[in-house]
Amino acid sequence: MAMIFLNLFFCSNLSKFWKTFFFLIVFVSCLLLYVTADNCFGGIASFEKLAMTDFDNTFNPTGTLLEQPDQALTRDCINLCKQQPGCVSFTLEYTRFRCVAYSTNSIGRRKNLISTNTTNFFEKVCYRGVPREDYQKVCGVERLWAFERVKGAFLEGYAETVLNNVGSKDECAKACLMEISFTCRSADYDHEERICRLSKEDRRTQPQAFRLSFDSNKDYLENQCAAPGKFTSFLILPISHTAS
Repeated sequence: MAMIFLNLFFCSNLSKFWKTFFFLIVFVSCLLLYVTADNCFGGIASFEKLAMTDFDNTFNPTGTLLEQPDQALTRDCINLCKQQPGCVSFTLEYTRFRCVAYSTNSIGRRKNLISTNTTNFFEKVCYRGVPREDYQKVCGVERLWAFERVKGAFLEGYAETVLNNVGSKDECAKACLMEISFTCRSADYDHEERICRLSKEDRRTQPQAFRLSFDSNKDYLENQCAAPGKFTSFLILPISHTAS
């Protein structure tokens, strides 16, 4: 009889343990999903712009955010995407005067970004570890995106600082944004080598140094919060065969 009671007691408590364990797993999973989808925990949330860029046919939009003929839509589309946890990125189609939402971003899907003549691509980014006060001192409170990114591009010969083992393009952008020893106007990030190069110059101050190849492993990141340098009309030059 005592053995039966002990078995029932053990099974009952084991059942409670697994129920509690299962509940915790579900709770933590939902919490992580909430944090990554809609919040920038411990950092500053912003957007990144890729001009004349779109997703290929691998991904379908989840819906239309806004459609208004003959209207400037960028600010409204950004605000609508901010309000929707499921909107991780969006494209703005200028010929159709509409923006459509996506539930995914370009992280791990860089090869799915294609060049286009009619669409700009925007995605949510998080600059972790950046205090809000510091960010607002650099970028103000009204700026819609901190960086404009050009896939496959870089500025040749003007690296002021080279950082190794940088984990992501967003970490590279953050390093440029928070640089205090000089005005960082641009950076480029090598996704394969994990190298981040910070520069005082950009494609406008040194147009002859701007290189572009959509198949390159590098991305050019132009700091939209930096004070503009001396402007010169820029001409995109082809990338050299030895660059990656």
